[in-house]
Amino acid sequence: MGEVIWGGKGARTKASKKRKRTQLLETAARMFTNAGYERTSLTDIANELGITKPALYYYVDSKEDILFSISKASLEKLKRALVATREGPANARNKLLAFLKKYIKLMQSDFGKCLVTSNKMALSDESRKVLRADRKMIDLAVRQIISDGIAEGSLESTSPKLTTFAIFGAINWMCFWHREGNETNDEQVAEQLLEFILQGIEPRP
Repeated sequence: MGEVIWGGKGARTKASKKRKRTQLLETAARMFTNAGYERTSLTDIANELGITKPALYYYVDSKEDILFSISKASLEKLKRALVATREGPANARNKLLAFLKKYIKLMQSDFGKCLVTSNKMALSDESRKVLRADRKMIDLAVRQIISDGIAEGSLESTSPKLTTFAIFGAINWMCFWHREGNETNDEQVAEQLLEFILQGIEPRP
């Protein structure tokens, strides 16, 4: 997304507000990931954007609202990716692979890293309930893909539930150990993670 101009004529049109809110969330996700949610204030975010703190409240209600919006947007992206891959003609193995590529790509972004690394206890009970429902839907959908793969012979597992937990755990943990500037770039990490995962669930010859 190109640079957004925060002032001037038309600053409060619906389209402009949406663009600015998106940039605000992207900026906050990066700051939450790098400095931590607790150590990042609304004043810090406003200063990074070059606006006043009161101006933030035209786009978000609170710092908690920002974290929830980032988390919700990330999970919605994963839900859309699941729908797209499950409706395709590929077998279960390739559907799982297609989804995991998108999942890893998200986890390599500031939104994905923020989703995984931020303290969920900073959110209200209601917000956590909404996010848990999204996570459960994604978890169950991936379990079903794995179950389909077992049934058709393209995947092998004695427990789709545990396999799903292991896959998400391996990918999510990447948000803690992999940073830009490491000797292995994002593309190499994605390739190696996928190879590792598939080796564990593909049928043995």
